[in-house]
Amino acid sequence: MAQGGLQLLLDGLESLWALPQEAGGCRSFDLHGAYRRVERTFRHVLGDHDEGRRALEAATRVLRPFAESWQPTAIAHNDFYDDQMIVQPDGRIALVDLEEVGPGDPLLDVGNFLAHLRWADRFGTKRTTDASGAYYHRLREAALDCFAWDERELALREAVCIFRVCTNTIRRPKPDWHTNTIAGLELVNETLP
Repeated sequence: MAQGGLQLLLDGLESLWALPQEAGGCRSFDLHGAYRRVERTFRHVLGDHDEGRRALEAATRVLRPFAESWQPTAIAHNDFYDDQMIVQPDGRIALVDLEEVGPGDPLLDVGNFLAHLRWADRFGTKRTTDASGAYYHRLREAALDCFAWDERELALREAVCIFRVCTNTIRRPKPDWHTNTIAGLELVNETLP
């Protein structure tokens, strides 16, 4: 997506985030509940695997207090990543899959998109990793510049979203699921501020 397309994406998200919180009419995003479910899943599947447990403990030391204290700040998409938008023939971007829209967090929307890009960069095919890695850096810098966000706050949200995405290795297991789960948790720890 060209720089102009990136700005269109950020502008579209910003118009969603600017809606009054009561406009969502939906329940708030439950980051704490989602986090707890993922942590329980990891504790169950990793069992006594030392390397996995160490990676999990390092991540949860930071993520648990963040998830427990997190509060919605605006209307948000609450499940935003690259598959949740369509570039129309005239170049406009349409956000789709809006059933999760409600009180949430703009930084979490962007953090989730970044998490999916990092996941694709690390675990995708050569074609997707090249594109995902390049777009990751452009989106991250553009969002930080456009909204004057704190890098640490965005990194926390990206890390908690990668933590959630890591469950893909368990939900769709392949022979190397265990190795990829640990590598995913290590990616969470690399992302933490």
